[in-house]
Amino acid sequence: MMALLCLPRLPPLLLLCLYHQIYVSGADVQSVEAVGPSQPICAIVGGETLFSCHLNPPVSAVEMEVFWKTEHQIYLVHLYDNGTEYDDKPDEQYKGRTKMIKKDIANGGVAVSLTNLTRSDAGRYMCAFRTRDMDSYAEFELQVAGASACDLEKERDTLQKEKGDLIKERDTLQKEKGDLIKERDTLQKDKGDLLIKAAKDSLQKDKGDLLIKAAKVMVILDPDTAHPELLLSEGGRRVRRTYTEQTLPDTPKRFTYLWPCVLGSEGFTSGRHYWEVQPLQEGTWWHVGVAAESVNRKEDFTWSPEGGVWAVWGWNGQYWALTSPKTPLSPREKPLKLGVYLDYEGGRLSLYNADSMELLYSFPQAPFTQRLFPYFHLWGEAELRLV
Repeated sequence: MMALLCLPRLPPLLLLCLYHQIYVSGADVQSVEAVGPSQPICAIVGGETLFSCHLNPPVSAVEMEVFWKTEHQIYLVHLYDNGTEYDDKPDEQYKGRTKMIKKDIANGGVAVSLTNLTRSDAGRYMCAFRTRDMDSYAEFELQVAGASACDLEKERDTLQKEKGDLIKERDTLQKEKGDLIKERDTLQKDKGDLLIKAAKDSLQKDKGDLLIKAAKVMVILDPDTAHPELLLSEGGRRVRRTYTEQTLPDTPKRFTYLWPCVLGSEGFTSGRHYWEVQPLQEGTWWHVGVAAESVNRKEDFTWSPEGGVWAVWGWNGQYWALTSPKTPLSPREKPLKLGVYLDYEGGRLSLYNADSMELLYSFPQAPFTQRLFPYFHLWGEAELRLV
Protein backbone atom coordinates (compact mmCIF):
# COMPACT_ATOMS: atom_id res chain seq x y z
CA MET A 1 0.00 0.00 0.00
CA MET A 2 2.92 2.37 0.76
CA ALA A 3 4.23 1.85 -2.75
CA LEU A 4 0.98 3.17 -4.14
CA LEU A 5 1.24 6.38 -2.07
CA CYS A 6 4.53 7.22 -3.81
CA LEU A 7 3.02 6.97 -7.29
CA PRO A 8 2.35 10.19 -9.25
CA ARG A 9 -1.26 11.27 -9.63
CA LEU A 10 -2.94 8.91 -12.14
CA PRO A 11 -6.50 8.46 -13.40
CA PRO A 12 -8.50 6.24 -10.96
CA LEU A 13 -9.10 3.43 -13.53
CA LEU A 14 -5.38 3.19 -14.47
CA LEU A 15 -4.48 3.29 -10.77
CA LEU A 16 -6.85 0.40 -10.04
CA CYS A 17 -5.38 -1.71 -12.90
CA LEU A 18 -1.80 -1.07 -11.70
CA TYR A 19 -2.75 -2.06 -8.14
CA HIS A 20 -4.33 -5.27 -9.41
CA GLN A 21 -1.23 -6.13 -11.51
CA ILE A 22 1.13 -5.68 -8.55
CA TYR A 23 -1.09 -7.74 -6.25
CA VAL A 24 -1.42 -10.67 -8.73
CA SER A 25 2.33 -10.70 -9.48
CA GLY A 26 3.15 -10.95 -5.79
CA ALA A 27 0.58 -13.75 -5.29
CA ASP A 28 2.09 -15.72 -8.15
CA VAL A 29 5.59 -15.51 -6.66
CA GLN A 30 4.39 -16.49 -3.23
CA SER A 31 2.70 -19.63 -4.63
CA VAL A 32 6.09 -21.01 -5.75
CA GLU A 33 7.73 -23.43 -3.32
CA ALA A 34 11.17 -24.96 -2.94
CA VAL A 35 11.51 -28.73 -3.33
CA GLY A 36 14.49 -30.71 -2.08
CA PRO A 37 15.48 -34.42 -1.89
CA SER A 38 12.52 -36.49 -0.67
CA GLN A 39 14.73 -39.27 0.77
CA PRO A 40 17.80 -39.04 3.04
CA ILE A 41 21.03 -38.69 1.09
CA CYS A 42 23.55 -41.43 1.92
CA ALA A 43 27.19 -40.50 1.31
CA ILE A 44 30.57 -42.09 2.07
CA VAL A 45 33.25 -40.62 4.35
CA GLY A 46 35.84 -38.90 2.17
CA GLY A 47 33.50 -38.86 -0.78
CA GLU A 48 31.25 -36.28 -2.45
CA THR A 49 27.52 -35.63 -2.44
CA LEU A 50 25.07 -33.38 -4.26
CA PHE A 51 22.34 -31.18 -2.73
CA SER A 52 19.74 -30.66 -5.51
CA CYS A 53 16.75 -28.29 -5.20
CA HIS A 54 14.23 -26.76 -7.57
CA LEU A 55 11.22 -24.48 -7.65
CA ASN A 56 7.70 -25.74 -8.27
CA PRO A 57 6.21 -24.56 -10.53
CA PRO A 58 9.42 -23.84 -12.47
CA VAL A 59 10.40 -20.17 -12.48
CA SER A 60 13.79 -18.57 -13.08
CA ALA A 61 16.06 -18.28 -10.05
CA VAL A 62 18.76 -16.29 -11.88
CA GLU A 63 17.94 -13.03 -10.03
CA MET A 64 17.13 -14.69 -6.69
CA GLU A 65 19.18 -15.23 -3.58
CA VAL A 66 19.83 -18.97 -3.26
CA PHE A 67 21.67 -20.51 -0.32
CA TRP A 68 22.24 -23.76 1.54
CA LYS A 69 22.49 -23.89 5.32
CA THR A 70 22.52 -26.46 8.08
CA GLU A 71 19.40 -27.03 10.15
CA HIS A 72 18.17 -24.00 12.11
CA GLN A 73 20.37 -21.86 9.78
CA ILE A 74 23.38 -22.25 12.06
CA TYR A 75 26.05 -22.62 9.37
CA LEU A 76 26.09 -21.27 5.83
CA VAL A 77 27.19 -23.89 3.30
CA HIS A 78 26.98 -21.93 0.02
CA LEU A 79 25.56 -18.58 -1.14
CA TYR A 80 24.41 -17.31 -4.54
CA ASP A 81 22.81 -13.91 -5.02
CA ASN A 82 21.56 -12.45 -8.31
CA GLY A 83 24.26 -13.99 -10.49
CA THR A 84 27.13 -13.89 -7.99
CA GLU A 85 28.56 -16.67 -5.83
CA TYR A 86 30.16 -15.59 -2.55
CA ASP A 87 32.93 -18.07 -1.80
CA ASP A 88 34.05 -16.08 1.29
CA LYS A 89 30.64 -16.16 2.97
CA PRO A 90 30.27 -19.88 3.90
CA ASP A 91 31.32 -20.90 7.38
CA GLU A 92 34.90 -22.07 7.79
CA GLN A 93 34.22 -25.84 7.71
CA TYR A 94 32.56 -25.52 4.25
CA LYS A 95 34.96 -23.11 2.50
CA GLY A 96 36.62 -24.59 -0.57
CA ARG A 97 34.45 -27.71 -0.42
CA THR A 98 31.41 -26.53 -2.41
CA LYS A 99 30.64 -25.89 -6.04
CA MET A 100 27.33 -24.67 -7.43
CA ILE A 101 25.72 -26.21 -10.54
CA LYS A 102 23.56 -23.64 -12.34
CA LYS A 103 22.87 -25.21 -15.77
CA ASP A 104 19.08 -25.35 -15.07
CA ILE A 105 18.80 -22.20 -12.94
CA ALA A 106 16.61 -20.48 -15.58
CA ASN A 107 13.97 -23.11 -14.76
CA GLY A 108 14.51 -22.91 -11.00
CA GLY A 109 16.81 -25.96 -10.80
CA VAL A 110 20.06 -25.63 -8.81
CA ALA A 111 22.49 -27.89 -6.94
CA VAL A 112 25.62 -27.64 -4.87
CA SER A 113 28.23 -30.36 -4.47
CA LEU A 114 29.99 -30.93 -1.14
CA THR A 115 33.34 -32.78 -1.16
CA ASN A 116 35.72 -34.37 1.40
CA LEU A 117 32.83 -35.53 3.54
CA THR A 118 33.34 -36.29 7.22
CA ARG A 119 31.00 -37.91 9.70
CA SER A 120 30.42 -34.49 11.29
CA ASP A 121 28.81 -33.33 8.02
CA ALA A 122 25.88 -35.62 8.72
CA GLY A 123 22.67 -33.88 9.71
CA ARG A 124 19.77 -31.88 8.37
CA TYR A 125 20.18 -29.16 5.77
CA MET A 126 18.00 -26.69 3.93
CA CYS A 127 18.11 -25.01 0.56
CA ALA A 128 16.35 -21.64 0.25
CA PHE A 129 15.15 -19.30 -2.52
CA ARG A 130 14.56 -15.69 -1.56
CA THR A 131 13.33 -12.52 -3.23
CA ARG A 132 11.73 -9.36 -1.90
CA ASP A 133 8.31 -11.05 -2.30
CA MET A 134 9.16 -14.68 -1.60
CA ASP A 135 11.05 -16.77 0.94
CA SER A 136 10.78 -20.54 0.46
CA TYR A 137 12.99 -23.36 1.62
CA ALA A 138 13.13 -27.16 1.65
CA GLU A 139 14.77 -29.40 4.26
CA PHE A 140 16.54 -32.69 3.72
CA GLU A 141 18.87 -35.06 5.54
CA LEU A 142 22.47 -36.11 4.86
CA GLN A 143 23.76 -39.40 6.23
CA VAL A 144 27.54 -39.94 6.18
CA ALA A 145 28.86 -43.43 6.85
CA GLY A 146 31.41 -45.99 5.76
CA ALA A 147 31.09 -47.57 2.35
CA SER A 148 29.43 -50.70 3.74
CA ALA A 149 26.71 -48.71 5.51
CA CYS A 150 25.94 -46.73 2.36
CA ASP A 151 25.97 -49.92 0.36
CA LEU A 152 23.44 -51.33 2.79
CA GLU A 153 21.36 -48.16 2.48
CA LYS A 154 21.52 -48.33 -1.29
CA GLU A 155 20.72 -52.02 -1.17
CA ARG A 156 17.73 -51.24 1.04
CA ASP A 157 16.55 -48.60 -1.41
CA THR A 158 17.08 -51.04 -4.27
CA LEU A 159 15.15 -53.72 -2.42
CA GLN A 160 12.38 -51.25 -1.67
CA LYS A 161 12.20 -50.37 -5.35
CA GLU A 162 12.28 -54.04 -6.33
CA LYS A 163 9.55 -54.68 -3.77
CA GLY A 164 7.44 -51.96 -5.35
CA ASP A 165 8.14 -53.38 -8.80
CA LEU A 166 7.21 -56.88 -7.60
CA ILE A 167 3.99 -55.55 -6.09
CA LYS A 168 3.14 -53.91 -9.42
CA GLU A 169 4.08 -57.10 -11.24
CA ARG A 170 1.95 -59.13 -8.81
CA ASP A 171 -1.00 -56.83 -9.41
CA THR A 172 -0.47 -57.11 -13.16
CA LEU A 173 -0.26 -60.90 -12.91
CA GLN A 174 -3.39 -60.95 -10.77
CA LYS A 175 -5.20 -58.95 -13.43
CA GLU A 176 -3.84 -61.21 -16.18
CA LYS A 177 -4.90 -64.23 -14.12
CA GLY A 178 -8.39 -62.79 -13.84
CA ASP A 179 -8.46 -62.13 -17.59
CA LEU A 180 -7.24 -65.69 -18.28
CA ILE A 181 -9.90 -67.12 -15.97
CA LYS A 182 -12.57 -65.16 -17.84
CA GLU A 183 -11.10 -66.30 -21.16
CA ARG A 184 -10.98 -69.90 -19.90
CA ASP A 185 -14.61 -69.69 -18.81
CA THR A 186 -15.56 -68.25 -22.20
CA LEU A 187 -13.63 -70.98 -24.00
CA GLN A 188 -15.23 -73.64 -21.79
CA LYS A 189 -18.65 -72.25 -22.68
CA ASP A 190 -17.73 -72.09 -26.37
CA LYS A 191 -16.39 -75.64 -26.14
CA GLY A 192 -19.62 -76.77 -24.51
CA ASP A 193 -21.67 -75.00 -27.18
CA LEU A 194 -19.55 -76.58 -29.91
CA LEU A 195 -19.87 -80.03 -28.34
CA ILE A 196 -23.64 -79.60 -28.11
CA LYS A 197 -23.76 -78.40 -31.73
CA ALA A 198 -21.50 -81.25 -32.85
CA ALA A 199 -23.71 -83.72 -31.00
CA LYS A 200 -26.82 -82.22 -32.59
CA ASP A 201 -25.17 -82.25 -36.03
CA SER A 202 -24.09 -85.85 -35.50
CA LEU A 203 -27.59 -86.85 -34.43
CA GLN A 204 -29.07 -85.03 -37.41
CA LYS A 205 -26.60 -86.80 -39.72
CA ASP A 206 -27.30 -90.17 -38.12
CA LYS A 207 -31.01 -89.49 -38.46
CA GLY A 208 -30.52 -88.54 -42.11
CA ASP A 209 -28.37 -91.63 -42.75
CA LEU A 210 -31.01 -93.85 -41.14
CA LEU A 211 -33.74 -92.27 -43.24
CA ILE A 212 -31.68 -92.81 -46.37
CA LYS A 213 -30.91 -96.44 -45.54
CA ALA A 214 -34.54 -96.99 -44.57
CA ALA A 215 -35.35 -96.33 -48.23
CA LYS A 216 -33.17 -99.25 -49.37
CA VAL A 217 -34.61 -101.30 -52.23
CA MET A 218 -33.59 -104.56 -53.88
CA VAL A 219 -32.22 -103.74 -57.34
CA ILE A 220 -32.19 -106.54 -59.88
CA LEU A 221 -30.36 -106.06 -63.19
CA ASP A 222 -32.53 -106.26 -66.28
CA PRO A 223 -31.01 -108.80 -68.74
CA ASP A 224 -33.12 -107.35 -71.58
CA THR A 225 -31.15 -104.05 -71.33
CA ALA A 226 -27.64 -105.55 -70.91
CA HIS A 227 -25.07 -104.84 -73.60
CA PRO A 228 -23.86 -108.06 -75.32
CA GLU A 229 -20.39 -107.63 -73.70
CA LEU A 230 -21.89 -107.73 -70.20
CA LEU A 231 -22.34 -111.01 -68.35
CA LEU A 232 -24.99 -111.02 -65.61
CA SER A 233 -25.04 -113.46 -62.72
CA GLU A 234 -27.98 -115.69 -62.03
CA GLY A 235 -30.39 -113.60 -59.99
CA GLY A 236 -29.18 -110.35 -61.63
CA ARG A 237 -27.16 -109.00 -58.66
CA ARG A 238 -23.74 -109.04 -60.31
CA VAL A 239 -22.37 -107.91 -63.66
CA ARG A 240 -18.99 -108.32 -65.36
CA ARG A 241 -17.69 -107.00 -68.64
CA THR A 242 -16.25 -109.51 -71.09
CA TYR A 243 -14.40 -108.99 -74.35
CA THR A 244 -16.64 -111.47 -76.15
CA GLU A 245 -20.05 -110.41 -77.40
CA GLN A 246 -22.87 -112.74 -76.55
CA THR A 247 -25.52 -113.52 -79.12
CA LEU A 248 -28.58 -111.80 -77.69
CA PRO A 249 -31.81 -110.58 -79.30
CA ASP A 250 -31.56 -106.93 -80.32
CA THR A 251 -34.65 -105.54 -78.60
CA PRO A 252 -35.47 -101.80 -78.28
CA LYS A 253 -34.53 -101.94 -74.61
CA ARG A 254 -30.99 -103.32 -75.12
CA PHE A 255 -27.81 -101.20 -75.27
CA THR A 256 -26.01 -102.20 -78.44
CA TYR A 257 -23.73 -99.21 -79.14
CA LEU A 258 -20.06 -99.00 -78.09
CA TRP A 259 -20.79 -98.38 -74.39
CA PRO A 260 -21.44 -101.54 -72.30
CA CYS A 261 -24.39 -100.49 -70.10
CA VAL A 262 -27.20 -102.18 -68.18
CA LEU A 263 -30.21 -100.88 -66.25
CA GLY A 264 -32.15 -102.08 -63.25
CA SER A 265 -35.30 -104.01 -63.94
CA GLU A 266 -37.53 -101.59 -61.98
CA GLY A 267 -37.90 -97.91 -62.79
CA PHE A 268 -39.08 -95.17 -60.44
CA THR A 269 -41.54 -92.32 -60.99
CA SER A 270 -42.03 -91.37 -57.33
CA GLY A 271 -40.72 -91.92 -53.82
CA ARG A 272 -37.30 -92.27 -52.24
CA HIS A 273 -35.01 -95.20 -53.09
CA TYR A 274 -31.55 -96.27 -51.94
CA TRP A 275 -29.26 -99.09 -53.12
CA GLU A 276 -25.60 -99.99 -52.71
CA VAL A 277 -23.04 -101.09 -55.32
CA GLN A 278 -19.59 -102.61 -54.77
CA PRO A 279 -16.87 -102.32 -57.48
CA LEU A 280 -14.87 -105.58 -57.49
CA GLN A 281 -11.93 -104.97 -59.84
CA GLU A 282 -9.06 -102.52 -59.28
CA GLY A 283 -7.77 -100.41 -62.15
CA THR A 284 -11.02 -100.42 -64.15
CA TRP A 285 -13.68 -97.78 -64.69
CA TRP A 286 -17.37 -97.69 -64.20
CA HIS A 287 -20.42 -95.42 -63.98
CA VAL A 288 -22.98 -95.84 -61.20
CA GLY A 289 -26.19 -93.80 -60.90
CA VAL A 290 -29.54 -93.52 -62.68
CA ALA A 291 -30.59 -93.07 -66.29
CA ALA A 292 -33.80 -91.78 -67.84
CA GLU A 293 -35.99 -94.25 -69.69
CA SER A 294 -35.38 -92.25 -72.89
CA VAL A 295 -31.55 -92.62 -72.78
CA ASN A 296 -30.27 -93.56 -76.25
CA ARG A 297 -29.49 -97.26 -76.29
CA LYS A 298 -28.52 -97.65 -79.95
CA GLU A 299 -26.26 -94.63 -80.49
CA ASP A 300 -23.82 -92.44 -78.59
CA PHE A 301 -25.23 -90.33 -75.71
CA THR A 302 -23.84 -87.65 -73.42
CA TRP A 303 -22.69 -88.75 -69.94
CA SER A 304 -24.54 -85.99 -68.11
CA PRO A 305 -28.07 -85.02 -67.01
CA GLU A 306 -28.52 -83.41 -70.44
CA GLY A 307 -28.03 -86.89 -71.96
CA GLY A 308 -30.36 -88.51 -69.41
CA VAL A 309 -27.66 -89.79 -67.03
CA TRP A 310 -26.99 -88.82 -63.40
CA ALA A 311 -23.96 -90.81 -62.23
CA VAL A 312 -20.47 -90.91 -60.70
CA TRP A 313 -17.48 -92.12 -62.71
CA GLY A 314 -14.74 -94.12 -60.98
CA TRP A 315 -11.44 -94.88 -62.67
CA ASN A 316 -8.29 -96.23 -61.03
CA GLY A 317 -8.90 -94.52 -57.66
CA GLN A 318 -10.12 -91.23 -59.15
CA TYR A 319 -13.70 -90.00 -59.16
CA TRP A 320 -15.83 -87.50 -61.08
CA ALA A 321 -19.47 -86.47 -61.06
CA LEU A 322 -20.81 -86.75 -64.62
CA THR A 323 -21.87 -83.13 -64.97
CA SER A 324 -21.13 -80.95 -67.96
CA PRO A 325 -18.17 -80.45 -67.67
CA LYS A 326 -17.19 -83.25 -65.26
CA THR A 327 -16.76 -82.33 -61.56
CA PRO A 328 -13.69 -83.92 -59.87
CA LEU A 329 -14.41 -85.44 -56.44
CA SER A 330 -12.05 -85.77 -53.46
CA PRO A 331 -13.47 -88.28 -50.96
CA ARG A 332 -11.75 -88.47 -47.56
CA GLU A 333 -11.22 -92.19 -48.12
CA LYS A 334 -11.61 -94.53 -51.05
CA PRO A 335 -15.22 -95.75 -51.17
CA LEU A 336 -15.36 -99.55 -51.19
CA LYS A 337 -19.13 -99.40 -51.65
CA LEU A 338 -21.27 -96.72 -53.28
CA GLY A 339 -24.67 -95.72 -51.97
CA VAL A 340 -27.14 -94.29 -54.50
CA TYR A 341 -30.06 -92.24 -53.10
CA LEU A 342 -32.89 -91.06 -55.33
CA ASP A 343 -35.47 -88.56 -54.04
CA TYR A 344 -37.79 -88.37 -57.03
CA GLU A 345 -40.20 -85.69 -55.76
CA GLY A 346 -37.26 -83.71 -54.35
CA GLY A 347 -35.55 -83.77 -57.77
CA ARG A 348 -32.31 -84.94 -56.18
CA LEU A 349 -29.81 -87.75 -56.82
CA SER A 350 -26.98 -88.16 -54.27
CA LEU A 351 -24.11 -90.64 -54.08
CA TYR A 352 -22.37 -91.68 -50.87
CA ASN A 353 -19.52 -93.73 -49.50
CA ALA A 354 -21.86 -96.45 -48.24
CA ASP A 355 -19.60 -97.40 -45.29
CA SER A 356 -19.06 -93.92 -43.79
CA MET A 357 -22.07 -92.20 -45.43
CA GLU A 358 -19.74 -89.43 -46.60
CA LEU A 359 -21.55 -87.51 -49.33
CA LEU A 360 -19.56 -87.82 -52.53
CA TYR A 361 -21.80 -85.66 -54.70
CA SER A 362 -25.38 -84.41 -54.89
CA PHE A 363 -26.61 -83.27 -58.30
CA PRO A 364 -28.24 -79.84 -58.42
CA GLN A 365 -31.94 -80.05 -57.63
CA ALA A 366 -34.06 -80.28 -60.75
CA PRO A 367 -37.53 -81.76 -61.32
CA PHE A 368 -37.54 -85.30 -62.76
CA THR A 369 -40.09 -85.84 -65.53
CA GLN A 370 -39.31 -89.41 -66.74
CA ARG A 371 -39.09 -92.86 -65.24
CA LEU A 372 -35.58 -93.35 -63.82
CA PHE A 373 -33.72 -96.68 -63.70
CA PRO A 374 -30.60 -97.76 -61.77
CA TYR A 375 -27.76 -97.33 -64.27
CA PHE A 376 -24.42 -99.18 -64.60
CA HIS A 377 -21.69 -98.74 -67.19
CA LEU A 378 -18.55 -100.93 -67.19
CA TRP A 379 -15.31 -100.74 -69.12
CA GLY A 380 -12.12 -102.74 -69.18
CA GLU A 381 -12.47 -105.77 -66.89
CA ALA A 382 -14.80 -104.00 -64.50
CA GLU A 383 -17.14 -105.98 -62.27
CA LEU A 384 -19.92 -104.62 -60.02
CA ARG A 385 -22.02 -106.29 -57.37
CA LEU A 386 -25.25 -105.07 -55.78
CA VAL A 387 -25.15 -105.50 -51.98
